[in-house]
Amino acid sequence: KGLILLRGLFTNGKEVDTAELPPIKFDTTGKGLQSSVILNRKTRLIENYKAYLTKKGAAYYVKDDGTVSYDKEEITDIAESALIVPLIHENRIIGTLQLLNYSNSGFSESTIKMLETLASHIAVSFVNAELHEKLQNELNEKQEAEKALQAKTEELQILYEAQQVLSGSLDIESIYDNTYKIIYSKIPCDSMIISSYDKSAKIIKILSVWADGVKPDIKIIPQIPLAPEGKGIQSEVIRSGKPLLISNYKEYFKKTQTHISYTNDKIITEPAVLYNSAMLVPMAHEGNIIGVIQLLSYSKNVYNQSSLSLLESLASPISAATFNASLYKQAKTEIAEKQKAREELALRNKEITLLYSAGRELLGTLNLEEIYDILYKKVTEIIPCDSMIISEYNKKRSEIFCKAAWVLDTKHDAKNFPRLKIGTNYKGTQAEAIVTGSALIVNDFYELTKERKDKYYFDDDGKVIDYQNTDSEINPEEPVVRSAMYIPMKIGRNVIGVISVFSYKDNAYSEYDLKILESISVHLSVAAANAELYKRAQTEITGRIKKEEELKQIRKNLENAQRIAHIGSWVYDKRVEKIFNSSELYRILGMTEEPESFDFEEAMNHIHETDRENTASKLEKAIEERSSYQNEDRIVRPDGEIRFVKIVGEPMFDEKGIFIGMQGTLQDITEIKRINDELLKSLNEKELILKEIHHRVKNNLQVVSSLLRLQAESIADETAKGYLKMSEQRVRSMALIHQQLYRTKDLSRIDFRQYIEDLCNYLFFSYDISFSRVSLQLDVEEIYFGIDTALPCGLIINELVTNAIKHAFPDYSVGVLSVKLHRMAIGKYDLTVQDDGKGATRIDFEKSTTLGMELVRTLTEQLEGTIEVNVESGTAITISFFDQNK
Repeated sequence: KGLILLRGLFTNGKEVDTAELPPIKFDTTGKGLQSSVILNRKTRLIENYKAYLTKKGAAYYVKDDGTVSYDKEEITDIAESALIVPLIHENRIIGTLQLLNYSNSGFSESTIKMLETLASHIAVSFVNAELHEKLQNELNEKQEAEKALQAKTEELQILYEAQQVLSGSLDIESIYDNTYKIIYSKIPCDSMIISSYDKSAKIIKILSVWADGVKPDIKIIPQIPLAPEGKGIQSEVIRSGKPLLISNYKEYFKKTQTHISYTNDKIITEPAVLYNSAMLVPMAHEGNIIGVIQLLSYSKNVYNQSSLSLLESLASPISAATFNASLYKQAKTEIAEKQKAREELALRNKEITLLYSAGRELLGTLNLEEIYDILYKKVTEIIPCDSMIISEYNKKRSEIFCKAAWVLDTKHDAKNFPRLKIGTNYKGTQAEAIVTGSALIVNDFYELTKERKDKYYFDDDGKVIDYQNTDSEINPEEPVVRSAMYIPMKIGRNVIGVISVFSYKDNAYSEYDLKILESISVHLSVAAANAELYKRAQTEITGRIKKEEELKQIRKNLENAQRIAHIGSWVYDKRVEKIFNSSELYRILGMTEEPESFDFEEAMNHIHETDRENTASKLEKAIEERSSYQNEDRIVRPDGEIRFVKIVGEPMFDEKGIFIGMQGTLQDITEIKRINDELLKSLNEKELILKEIHHRVKNNLQVVSSLLRLQAESIADETAKGYLKMSEQRVRSMALIHQQLYRTKDLSRIDFRQYIEDLCNYLFFSYDISFSRVSLQLDVEEIYFGIDTALPCGLIINELVTNAIKHAFPDYSVGVLSVKLHRMAIGKYDLTVQDDGKGATRIDFEKSTTLGMELVRTLTEQLEGTIEVNVESGTAITISFFDQNK
């Protein structure tokens, strides 16, 4: 290599470490001191070494203390002479022997000859030592090779056994159990963790864990996000794709981002570190990291390169087995999903067929009893049904009454069922479905109703019996309803009735059952409305035979109602690029002929040209997102008439997930939209009339109040004048309510906080009470009352505040009068009128004969309330009552 290596250096009797000294490049021109001796193969003596160094210099200098310097300016003590003797073995230069002398005596000839002789022996010793070292290295290499061969043989045997065991199963849990057994038998392991890595989500998921020989439930172990660089042990292995050997796990653990430990079936997020050694190996498949195998040990320095190499080798068959098992599991899942999709598709087809059949049958008759019988038959075909009740809702009377009822396939006389009243505080599931307009599933029906008394049963003869009066006659062994479903029947937004379906089984109904029944209820509602219209038309025809024009109008209304009820169905077959339609759909489109089918382009021509792009876009989106489609469009009939329709569709896919078509319905909603517009106009007109009524009532009450005041001014009797003044105040309190009502946007309720403030200010002004003498404190929440609650509550406040003003602060005494109104629960409120005046010895509203106290008691009973009186510090009267408009 052309280098001179320093093998030994001694100065002042001490050996200097030469490991860090750089080699000297061999100078082929012989300019270097040692290079010249090697080239000439002769001993060289330099008697004036200082002068030589000053002139020639050196690669580095050794100080007296044995340290090395590369700057000759730092060298103050230089040897006087130098002797370099070549080391020759078998006529080959193998090195030099260099001596430095700090004395002036130099080296004698005898010394030089003695050193040359010594050099030949040194050369032989060097060669022998090199031969010995070479032989020893070869022997060590052979022993290491034998050990490596033995370890490789054992490793191959382990890998063969692992391959045999792991490849024999496609069950992921079995694979990981066998993996643990194999690793535990060959490598020290107190805990083992196998994790998977989702590259797209950057999530590490624990697949299997063994801790002290126990396999915990991995469901309680959370997923771990991939940690930033420099954080997380598993994340480091995943990022680098290289194994990791950790001899001081406790220190390494400190830089991890997610700390999790498993103890007694619980996850500890800030655990104490018990392990001292760890070893992690990535699992890879086709160049991608798919997970990590992690071994942990309580012992220190338990893992080495040999165990790491073995785990790396095992990682390959474990990764392959894991991947194969995952593919197998994925394949099973996909097969199950496809089977489920086929079943759902079949169920959807059955549902569409059923709905189409139900709609056609229900709309095919105008006999209400036949309609109800058809509905019961259809419901029992697809939904668990032990009992069913169809009820009608009379909004004017706020009543629900039975129209048809079945129990265990026996139809009972609907007249035997009691009518149910719906109050402001409605109770009952039928009432809830009607008032809210929302369908309900009650799968805990028995638990919900077992303590209620307002229910009824059927006896053996089909007669309805009241539970509250005859509960002792009920046989506890008889089956009871445990699940129920309620579907409101609607025309537009108006609820006209409710369908109630019952089952003796627990949790009998699902959202799918609810959806089916809701779909059928649309047909029933329209059919019932048609039947009702038809019945009404027949009645009018019978009663008004001579009124031909009215009869024609009734028939026209009946025909319009039948057209509103029509819902057409369609199916688009992608394979033949055709749309197949029902007869009703053609009638809605205004087509006199009914072709077998038409293509998509022809179908889009029926859509209004300004709606086509939006319709096509939504259809494409539904297909792309595999979701249902629903849209309101305008269609143009052949005669140019524009109709509003509601189109509902759903894409269909085969078992391979390929789009094969769409199916759906088309409903004419033109009349519904027109009715809605008219109802909105009518509502606005009624609101205007109601405002005018409240305004006139307020004015009339103010006239009465003024008449009472004028009458009082003409009476000399102070007692009579006081009675008239109190009457005036009562009328005034009622007038304020009507004033609030016609001023507010919501005609059904008023801002009661503002009302109390206005009323109290009026009473203080009426009695000429200064706020500086009697302080008025109002603590009233933002509460709105309807007139049924506001009127009695306003009169009560008028009486109590007037009583406090007149009696609590005599002789111009000062004090505080407070009025409080708070919401305590749903529909319940607390009203408190309190003063710190002289107080009363005792107030008994039950025995009081004064008109004011009797009025307070009567009005409180009207509000379903109670009265509490406290006269300890002044007088405090608290009335708890219910909002009568809830």
